[in-house]
Amino acid sequence: MHERSDSFHSILLCADRSSEAQVALRKASVLARYLDADIELFACDADHPWAVARADEDPAARAELAACLTASRRYLAALRGSIAASDLRITTRAACALTFAEGVAERVREGQHDLVVKNIGDGLAADLALVQACQIPLLLTRSRPWRPAPRVWVALDLAGPNSDSGPRAVAVAQRLARACAGSFNFVYSRSSADHRGATPADERRAARSLGVALTEIKILVGDPRVTLPAALHAEAVDLLVIGQARGAESSSARPRVESTMTETLLGIDGCDVLIVPSAKDGSVSGVAGGSAALREDASHRHD
Repeated sequence: MHERSDSFHSILLCADRSSEAQVALRKASVLARYLDADIELFACDADHPWAVARADEDPAARAELAACLTASRRYLAALRGSIAASDLRITTRAACALTFAEGVAERVREGQHDLVVKNIGDGLAADLALVQACQIPLLLTRSRPWRPAPRVWVALDLAGPNSDSGPRAVAVAQRLARACAGSFNFVYSRSSADHRGATPADERRAARSLGVALTEIKILVGDPRVTLPAALHAEAVDLLVIGQARGAESSSARPRVESTMTETLLGIDGCDVLIVPSAKDGSVSGVAGGSAALREDASHRHD
């Protein structure tokens, strides 16, 4: 009996043309089965921004977009047919956009999705732009498959810039670990000085405030940019959940250390990263949306 989660009823799988996209689809399929969720395979081409911008008045631009959408439809059909998923509700949609992050954000706004899944690509800048654009949970995957009972960690800086997203990140990590019959641990770092002054009562209070059992806590001592990747590798963690601060404090003025930490985590080989924003108050952050930014082929959808 699968657990139904109203928070994850619709998954948007961003399908690029890499071999890792098929692995991302398999992981999205695992989540869809456990959470009884729909999947939309979304191919967003951002290689023809001039055609997107000029499509309303330029026949050549419209022809270029038509060819691009046709190629994307063929790819989506092949990707859809590459996995055995007759039990899943899967649709497809192709689009062209000014930028990839902008296209995904606009599709999330239109489709009311709850989770975006994408394989980590060769271009770190593009993935970081997507992190900043999404205000719904974003799962960035690698090629390593999950174990049958995945090991899920949530890592937070309780006093740092992502502390406002902590409760939501913990709840998401617990829900996924429970639904997939996996294990859950809450991880946070202290400096050596903080660790010497901590008491068991402090740990229990921190755990209770986030709904975490004391036995689920793992404390790392030192710089998390060093200790966390080492612990993830040593424990062979399948999925790391982190919070992402939003609002004015997390815009271009946010501390550089937060961005650096995100880059560090995306560079960890083998471990998938699920980034959870503080609130679902829209689908984009600092990204201009609208039909002029996204040219879609809405007619090509199939179950």
